[in-house]
Amino acid sequence: MSVQMVRFSTDVERVHEVQDAIAALFTAVGEASPVGMTYTAGRVGDGPDFVFLLQLSERVDNPLLGIPDALEFRAKIAGWATGPVAPQPFTVLGRYEG
Repeated sequence: MSVQMVRFSTDVERVHEVQDAIAALFTAVGEASPVGMTYTAGRVGDGPDFVFLLQLSERVDNPLLGIPDALEFRAKIAGWATGPVAPQPFTVLGRYEG
């Protein structure tokens, strides 16, 4: 299993624009129904910070790279972010699924 994290901050005025774009992104991902991944997006508190976690099963290439709306969203992040944005490895230290 591999997990990647992307975290970025935006200007407060753009929070709703980013949230709307995230909703559209997840609609597109749901329609594509990729297998072997878990994708999570969230907003930190009430602030302008967003976090994305992408978990891929073993031997699964990133299916987001084949979803045009996901690529479009990815391109827009640089315009929204107030600083550099790069995926980072995320090490899972504990996990529980009930």
